[in-house]
Amino acid sequence: PPGHAPARRDDGHVGRHPNQRPAASLPAELRRTSVPGPVRDWVREATGSAVVRARRLPGASSAALHRLDLADGTAVVLRRYVWPGFLAAEPDAPDREATCLRFAGAKGLPVPALLAADPAGTAVGDGIPALLTTLLPGQPVAVPDIAALAAVAASIHAVDATDLGHEYFPWYEAEMTTPPPTTRQPRLWEQ
Repeated sequence: PPGHAPARRDDGHVGRHPNQRPAASLPAELRRTSVPGPVRDWVREATGSAVVRARRLPGASSAALHRLDLADGTAVVLRRYVWPGFLAAEPDAPDREATCLRFAGAKGLPVPALLAADPAGTAVGDGIPALLTTLLPGQPVAVPDIAALAAVAASIHAVDATDLGHEYFPWYEAEMTTPPPTTRQPRLWEQ
């Protein structure tokens, strides 16, 4: 916004939000800008409206993420798990994400509504899992309001998740055995 300084990351880089990486730095599967016809048909069946425009969204690290504008004037988000490396490590991720979105929405948390799910990619027929959700307003913020983040985190942690049906596990544990080299508080990271 006007009057705000550009974001400065720990590596000294000044610019856009860190998740808005240049497309060339992404795996080929995540650079996809088109949405195949059978997927568009699946979206039309789920929403009752045809896709008139598709745009790749920045920030995805495990799936291709697109904003789809529909003929009825609404916009939705399509998430397709096209990166085989991610699915090999996390084959249950699409089903787990669909379950978590339903659960969080039922608990009143600020999440997009799940419109359709094809966790195995069988409905589309190409074997690529897909989720379709409502589009929430907003954009990535390089320097977020910490108090607002804390308020949302508190509302999430206030939810009793014993009936969620998924056990928590730290997905990064095998890759991250020491504090990140850019942290300024390694003791807090260890805690």
